[in-house]
Amino acid sequence: MEPIISLPIHRALKPIVQSIVVADINFTKLSLNAEYRYPWMNRTSIFFTLDDEPLLLKRNEEYIRVPLCYVVGPRLVNDTVNFGKRRRTVGITFKAGGFQRLMGIPVDILTKENIDLHQIFGKETEEIQEKLKEAKGNNEILRIIENFLLKRIYSIRDFSLFDLSIEQCVKSRGNMSIEKLASTAALSTRQFERRCKESLGISPKLFSRLTRFSNAYTLKERCSGLSWITIAHESGYYDQMHLIRDFKLFSGYSPGGINEIELHNLKIISILESE
Repeated sequence: MEPIISLPIHRALKPIVQSIVVADINFTKLSLNAEYRYPWMNRTSIFFTLDDEPLLLKRNEEYIRVPLCYVVGPRLVNDTVNFGKRRRTVGITFKAGGFQRLMGIPVDILTKENIDLHQIFGKETEEIQEKLKEAKGNNEILRIIENFLLKRIYSIRDFSLFDLSIEQCVKSRGNMSIEKLASTAALSTRQFERRCKESLGISPKLFSRLTRFSNAYTLKERCSGLSWITIAHESGYYDQMHLIRDFKLFSGYSPGGINEIELHNLKIISILESE
């Protein structure tokens, strides 16, 4: 069985959901390091743990237990996590603004934290968690997840000019000016910034920078032989120094230091919150 399986996305959910991933990773068997430092990210995801082993978050040399089911908004710290010997989970990652459109919850309250999903949805997600643990395969897992998401699709906020501007920002890999994005959204710059905080959890400038950085980071994961000059050019950086600055801030490594990390580990582990 593959350790990472991407499930198909229902056509009604494609405008808001980026990926639905089932992971069953035996870190010992695959000779993977179970401890990993995540870079900053600008996405919002929901995770359902399929067993009773929690994710551990390392803070100040101490480990904190992450809820078995949690939602996490934009991550603006270089968290170190420990996956344990085996990690079995279902992850739903939303497109930019998708979580807020579907759930109606401002994303800025989720920034930096792993919030217990039960605190938001109560008994509903407790029941979903139990069903997922008992599911007899990925088709049943997908059906459970789809039911959870599709029951909210009828109350989804309509696609707007603001959503179009964010979509264009992502397609440009973060290389459109804030003024142009605000103009596309038919909003003043100040209004646009407020909407971004609510829908994305962060300012439009930081969202653009993280979008550009994520593209560069993913390129390095998937094409480790690419030079940093090529990656900077492909990702829309003005020059290599701007790439180095963002890498140091958002990943905690210099670009050269990334080469010292097992890129195989990065490809396997980071897919839990990417794709």
